[in-house]
Amino acid sequence: MTKVIYLASAIDQGTDTHKDWARASLLRVSCAVFDPSAGWRVPRDTSPSPVLQAANLALLEECDGLLALLTPTVLTIGVILEIQHAQLHGIPTAIYAPNLKPSWTLAYLRLETHSNMDHAIDSLTKEMSQ
Repeated sequence: MTKVIYLASAIDQGTDTHKDWARASLLRVSCAVFDPSAGWRVPRDTSPSPVLQAANLALLEECDGLLALLTPTVLTIGVILEIQHAQLHGIPTAIYAPNLKPSWTLAYLRLETHSNMDHAIDSLTKEMSQ
């Protein structure tokens, strides 16, 4: 059965080129990709919607794994919350974080970060196969 990966990235600042790279890389290893940033468009200067937040987390719970994109140029608390939610629900998680400075939050979650996209995806696929 095809594994479905939740691609976590900043949805309100969706210009990050790493998302295209991640999608293509996941498709090459025969994974389907759910990308909430492609499904939602949020007007600037609006408050976060509890409906969208709840929908994203419900969809995450149905996925086989989470690939989180954390870049120093686009910081977002939403991706960190999605990582924590995945961990609480036992969802395999990998974090692609090139050039990210050490993070207390990630240290607390005891998650390894990868500066190489292929290594992050390899880590995720290995964890999902266990």
